[in-house]
Amino acid sequence: MNKRILLIGGGALLVSVLAVVSVNWYLKSLEYSPALSEEQMAEAASRLRGSAPTTSATAAIPALPTSRAVRLAIGGLGLPNDAVNREVADLVVANLTGASGLELVERQALDLALREMSLSLSGLVRAQDAIRVGKLVRADWFLLGNTVRLTQTNFIVARLVDAKSGVIQNLALVGDVDQPLLVAKALASFTRRAREAAAQPDVKEFLALGHFADAGVNSRQAAFPAQLRSYLMSAYRGSRITLLEREYVDALLQEVRLDLAGLTTESPANDVRPLQSAFWIVEGLFQSQETSGFEVEVNLRITRAFDRATQQTFRGKPDENLFRQIKSAIDVALSDTKRGVYPTKLSESRLQMRAGKDLYALATGGKPMEILPPGMSLGGYAPQEPSMRRRNLEEAIRAFQTVLLLEPDNLEAKFNLAVCCHEESVGRIEEARNQF
Repeated sequence: MNKRILLIGGGALLVSVLAVVSVNWYLKSLEYSPALSEEQMAEAASRLRGSAPTTSATAAIPALPTSRAVRLAIGGLGLPNDAVNREVADLVVANLTGASGLELVERQALDLALREMSLSLSGLVRAQDAIRVGKLVRADWFLLGNTVRLTQTNFIVARLVDAKSGVIQNLALVGDVDQPLLVAKALASFTRRAREAAAQPDVKEFLALGHFADAGVNSRQAAFPAQLRSYLMSAYRGSRITLLEREYVDALLQEVRLDLAGLTTESPANDVRPLQSAFWIVEGLFQSQETSGFEVEVNLRITRAFDRATQQTFRGKPDENLFRQIKSAIDVALSDTKRGVYPTKLSESRLQMRAGKDLYALATGGKPMEILPPGMSLGGYAPQEPSMRRRNLEEAIRAFQTVLLLEPDNLEAKFNLAVCCHEESVGRIEEARNQF
């Protein structure tokens, strides 16, 4: 790996010799340091911080019988102001009155705790605040929300957060944001279902169909992605799998990551429940094969958020038989319902860094991550065609941005992000310059 800092764009970026040497030394040290297992990194973090290990562990999700009352507090829901948040929160309380297995924290107790911590209800939307306030009101769960805009529509990303650990127990997208009665009813229904599910825990599966890029030199199978998508949408309709567009799953994941980014390492690990929602993203590459009858070769990538990805290759005519094989592979991945994932900064940061590097290598034909002066290029590499290259570079940028969300001082992620932004097909030169 040959990483260098040179001139960016048309103007000179003046970097001192000491800075260049320091950054290159740091990056070289990353390259030649022996690879550590996730367990070793977690143990090291534990020793440094005096906390429990933060590995991406797996375990069966423990049951919460309905005979045990879960104390629920309702925090900010991401609505425009305190008055609207309070109105909807009161409506949610009214809808949840008498719900089995739930004990609601009184408004007066929550308001007192918020005043003591100089917080407003609208400001109580992050997991770390739920932990702090939860100690004062003896809450087990917090219902929190934040608004996102998807496909020209506003949604609330509703989350049930463990007030002791900050781990998200369940989450959902709720529409009709401008209609308080409907929002409150949907939030209450989501909370009630989540409490019932906790008594007989099962992983809620969100499946996103990502992009299938054409890696071939021709476009003879240009209709393949749409055909595969239609088949999978039809096959999973009415199943336990919630099929969502990629941007919807990304919005849910972003909320999880924002909570992770703010969590401290002081939370007790022995009471932490694993994330009860699983996020899967199915994407891949394909190319046509010229045989006696046109076939397609598909490299399928199945990624579980906060866990590792798997890849498989399929080849055959683009018909139902091939689609059925691909669905079977997805089913096998999703069938591991006994695994419970504990998302942590450490595990997610490492996975995103690896994904970003892989995407950059794919886009550039394996070119080293470096920044060259204008007009200079390296030979011997076969980058993807421009639109495909740009799409994969933008995915790599998102991966490195996620690393920085979780670890704002990660120098390798800043460097890699700058390299991606500086690529000609992306052209975000000012953003690249700012990373230095």
